[in-house]
Amino acid sequence: HKRGVEDYIYVSKGKLKAELGEDPETYVLEEGDSIYFEADVKHRFINLSNTECRYFLIINSQRVNM
Repeated sequence: HKRGVEDYIYVSKGKLKAELGEDPETYVLEEGDSIYFEADVKHRFINLSNTECRYFLIINSQRVNM
């Protein structure tokens, strides 16, 4: 993503691991948890559940200069 893009995640089911950055900081999100981060950092998400994990990912590019 370009600089200024923001990502918001809300976990509605299951358990999700979010790894953010080159030397990743790790966050474990469970049902009802949310997280925000600047989307221009390296990131990945891993399902820690034995079943389906559902989450909403909202990408806000409102602050990006066109």
